[in-house]
Amino acid sequence: MQNYRINTPHIVSEVFADEEAAIINLKTGNYYSLNKTATEIWSLIEKGFSFDEIMLFFQNNFKLDDSFQINEIKQFIENLIDEGLISAFDEPALTQTQSEDSPRLNQKEYEPPFIECYPDMQELLLLDPIHEVEETNWLVNKTK
Repeated sequence: MQNYRINTPHIVSEVFADEEAAIINLKTGNYYSLNKTATEIWSLIEKGFSFDEIMLFFQNNFKLDDSFQINEIKQFIENLIDEGLISAFDEPALTQTQSEDSPRLNQKEYEPPFIECYPDMQELLLLDPIHEVEETNWLVNKTK
């Protein structure tokens, strides 16, 4: 089963109240903005959902018309991998999902997942001393 993990610690993200997310790649300095559907996928990846579990979640919670939308979701996840934001690996799923027989009440309208990259802050982000911080959040003296 295809699973995903966020490439921490150099990937940081925040999901906002308007159901959109911002992601920063501290290695490249790229800043990303996600729409609501993309944010939903990102949140599921953060929770450890596999591709099959993500698709089941969307089938149960969104109004999907055809397999084209499934391909859009798959392509979006591949874009996250290509941008170095997540990694894919094969492993049995550890999360619990809704069954396919779950009631499909209050389904949300589907919009294609969208990620927008903003490279205009690369120089500023790459100059920031946060890049010299270890996971313990203490500055590393690289002159030693």
